[in-house]
This record gives sequence, C-alpha cells and structure tokens, in this order.
Amino acid sequence: QFMSNWNPEADAVSRIFDVFLMVTAITFPFSGLVVSSHYILFSHWSSYAISVLPSNYQSTPFKIVYGVWWFLFLQTIWAILLIGAFVVLTTARHTWLLLGEFHCGRKLPYVRKNTSSELRKIETIRFNYRILEVLHLKVTHLWRELILPLETLILMLGIFGNFTLITYFEILTPLNAAIILIWVLVATNFVILGLNFCGALYTRSFEVLGSMRNNDWGSRINNKIMKKFVNSCRPIQIGYGRMYAIRKLSVLKYLRTLTKGTMRVLLTLKKYST
Repeated sequence: QFMSNWNPEADAVSRIFDVFLMVTAITFPFSGLVVSSHYILFSHWSSYAISVLPSNYQSTPFKIVYGVWWFLFLQTIWAILLIGAFVVLTTARHTWLLLGEFHCGRKLPYVRKNTSSELRKIETIRFNYRILEVLHLKVTHLWRELILPLETLILMLGIFGNFTLITYFEILTPLNAAIILIWVLVATNFVILGLNFCGALYTRSFEVLGSMRNNDWGSRINNKIMKKFVNSCRPIQIGYGRMYAIRKLSVLKYLRTLTKGTMRVLLTLKKYST
C-alpha cells in the first residue's frame, strides 16, 4: 500500500527463499551421503549406539535398519535446523526494516526508508505501528519461553568446554581439543550475534518511539495525541514481558558470566581435589 514501485518478483524475500531452496537442494543429498558413508565405514565406533548392544544384535540386517533410522533422524534434524534458521533470519530482517520505516523527524544515515511519507502521517502511523506491535507480540510469544533455557544450555556448554580444555589439555589429542574448541567458539559466537541483534533492535525501537514523541505533528492536539499514543506503545524488543529484555549490555553480561563461571568451576574443583 505504501510502496508504489514494489515488485514481488524482485523482493528480497523471494531472493532469500530461492537461495534457501538452492542450499537445501545441495546440502540434503551431500549431508545424506556423508552420514551414510561415515556409518558404513565406522559403525563400530562408540559414538553409535549400536556398538554397545549385545552381539546378537550385531547382525547385518539390524545394522541396515539402524543405519536407515539414523540417516532419517539426522536428515530430519538438519531440515528442522534449516527451516528454523530461515524463519528466524527472515523475521529478524523484516522486523528491523519495518521498524525503521516508522522513524519520524530527521533522517538518520542508517535508516533507509522504502515507503512513502503517507505511512508516517498521524492518520496512518498509529494503526500500522499497532499492527507491527501486535504481530511482534504474537510471534515472540511462541518461543520466548525458550530464550533463557537455550542461552543457559549454551553457557553450560561453554563452561564445560573451557574447563575441559584447561584441565585436560595435556591428555587430550589434538583432534579432540580442536573439536571441543570449535564447538565452544561456534556456540558462543551464535549467542553473541543473537544478543547483539536483539540489543540493537531494542535501541532502535526506543529511537523510533522517541522520534514519534518529539516530532511536530502540525498542531498541539495532534502532538498530545501522539504523545499519549507513544506512552501506550510497547517497544519492539526480544524478552519475556516485563521480566527481562535483551539489551546491548547483555553481550558483556553473558561473556562475564562465562568467564566467572569457568573460573569458579576451576577454583572449586581444585579446592576439593586438594
């Protein structure tokens, strides 16, 4: 409605979806080939549950059935991860762009508007911003309970990995140490990127609401109406109601907790070992 030159075929969502389908088409057969080849060559490894079963379950038909189940299980997990990543990235990108369209007043260098000025008139901006606010609440309501458990699990993974590398570095093989280090780095960077984006979204939301409050809407009555409207709005943020909201300082708090947790585990176990 507010983008006169909008072309659905040239929209970024269509391009991202095409890239997603291409990545899926390439990685699915390749990942399945890797999983199948690894199972065929190394099915005796202790990482496979079939290796700990009694000898009467080690027959070839049972190995084939287990291999098919293992292949389907990993392919399902991979599909869920791809779909989840696609949904999260698409939602985050569009929330960021849509929020910038409501910025009023002076143009900021990092806010690029693609809609007409009709969107930012007093007759339309209240209704459309309320729609964005309600949609955001509906979407975040589906997974906001998982934010803290997921962050805690990744934090425990980082503490465990740091403790293992520091304590048992001399007896670890280079391959095992590299695997643990890669897992810790990937998990920590994943959380840091997520917290950075959520903190930037929190800051941008308050900037947008502040621009609505301080903008000149043409008359004293309109200014009062917009100030009351802004006071009734909730910022577009990632969190759980009024319990917590992810801000820019959340990254530093997470890294501080990771460092202090690792040191406390090392000092505690050293104390009891002596």
